[in-house]
Amino acid sequence: MKSQVLLAAFCASSLASTCVAFAQDDSNAVAGKFPLAAKAGVDSHADKVAPPGAVNKGPYSDSTWVRGHAYDPPAGGSPIWNPVKLKMMQGGMVTSITVNAHSSPATYCGAANSGVDFIWTEMQHNDGNWHDVHEMWGACPHAKAVRVFVSPMPTSTMNSTRWTRARCG
Repeated sequence: MKSQVLLAAFCASSLASTCVAFAQDDSNAVAGKFPLAAKAGVDSHADKVAPPGAVNKGPYSDSTWVRGHAYDPPAGGSPIWNPVKLKMMQGGMVTSITVNAHSSPATYCGAANSGVDFIWTEMQHNDGNWHDVHEMWGACPHAKAVRVFVSPMPTSTMNSTRWTRARCG
């Protein structure tokens, strides 16, 4: 019993000393290595005051915020790989068909090459799995229809939302 108490005390002291060792070290901020870093315990007011040379000044406002060029399209444009999107942009009618994730590869290939623009592989409302989808898509790798699948979110807290992904066949 005495050894367990000593072991617990040793573990607690080790943990406390480790936490102190990982506390913020101001030596880098003071030395100028991180000039924008606030000192420990000091509010930088970064939500109200912009750093020197910043494009956006003052508090954040969605209506006046300048986002820079990170999201600009490439110069000269970029090709659209998705034939369904091209057809929609040209004003054409888009057709689709849905197959369950546990359908047979023959069913999938027949549907994917039936003249529709995209094929919806339903994974959220049935008991299909990725093995079944792999078998279907693998049996018909050059299908004319663009593949789309819907899958539930991977965590139980996100069950009300779902993922939708498209892949060019």
